[in-house]
Amino acid sequence: MDYTTVPRSLIYRDRRYLEEFGIYEKKSITRPLADSMLRMDFIRQSYSENRALWCLNTAFYICTMFLLEKDPRWRIGEYKHLAESYDNLIFAKYQNLTLSLVVLLLDRLEQPIEIIHPLGFKALDDIYNCVNNNSDSYIFNQLNEELKNDSSAPKTIPNSMFAPRVIDKETVHDVMSVAGFNWGVFLNYFEERTVRDVVKAFGSTEEEKLNVVDIIRQASHGFYTVGFNDRPEQVNKMLDDIEEEIYLQYNYEADQALLEAEIAEREKSIDPAPYEARIKELEEENANLKNTIAELQQPVEELSAVQKVRMELAYQLLKKAGLTDEVLQKQSNKQKVATLMSMLLDIHNKNKNGNKAQTCATYLSARDLSRSRHEDTINIINALLKELNIEIQI
Repeated sequence: MDYTTVPRSLIYRDRRYLEEFGIYEKKSITRPLADSMLRMDFIRQSYSENRALWCLNTAFYICTMFLLEKDPRWRIGEYKHLAESYDNLIFAKYQNLTLSLVVLLLDRLEQPIEIIHPLGFKALDDIYNCVNNNSDSYIFNQLNEELKNDSSAPKTIPNSMFAPRVIDKETVHDVMSVAGFNWGVFLNYFEERTVRDVVKAFGSTEEEKLNVVDIIRQASHGFYTVGFNDRPEQVNKMLDDIEEEIYLQYNYEADQALLEAEIAEREKSIDPAPYEARIKELEEENANLKNTIAELQQPVEELSAVQKVRMELAYQLLKKAGLTDEVLQKQSNKQKVATLMSMLLDIHNKNKNGNKAQTCATYLSARDLSRSRHEDTINIINALLKELNIEIQI
């Protein structure tokens, strides 16, 4: 939002006397600045106090807007125009003096400008370049030297020094008493978006928002009286709608607070024990599931062996399952066992005229496994069988 279009007295209350800036207080930031200004020829002319007062007020006003703006870089032109408004004959010097004050004040904030307002830091750098790249750059240098040489001047100043005004009845009175202010220009002829922007920017509570609406309503009445606008009914309806929205907003928030309090009270009466027990069960199940997943993700080691070792293992497993030597005495049974083994094992035929079952039958007849040649593989298999509590050995 462009705060330069908002009535100055809505943002900043101009001091009427230099004393209000604390220029006679030992540890005031404005004391060395005022001393320096009094040594400047263009200030020491007639009405010197008024000139210094105007510069300080305008500098503080610009600082306040500067911290309110989302991106003050877009407002540098407006700030320069505000700073040159005092005396058209020597406006450049007043502009330089006022903007120099802005730079020196914002540069000493307790919360540095580059931290609280990164875009503002770039804008402040632009203003600094503006006051140092002209024939009046001595003004900034003189003020800066005065601050540096004054040991009692504070090194930092609170950010609250440039806080905008609280919107209260006094603010309403001050804004309404500004003579000659063109409310039509300010409100873009009471464009609704502009009015809403002002209410939002300067009202943080229900009372403040309603006060802002009241300011605009009173101003609009005076504006119509002069005869510059012919749509008071539309503006009044717009302001009525905004007021109603404010009431609804804060009443809703109050109802919401009551509802949350009631929910909190009911939560106190709920016994959490059953839910806590169930949560514990689910946590245990989740932990078990994670362990299972971790086990499944472990790589499985492969083991290969020659056909005779595999056939011997299959034979031993069948014996463990109940196969006896008596059963194998009959050739027909031996062929049946060979058929089962060929189904379980991937057996290669050595006899082109035979089949896989025939290969198994031949082995069952001879059982000619050379354990010495395949000792390593047999030892691995026997170890696995033992770990699994399978009481067989090859």
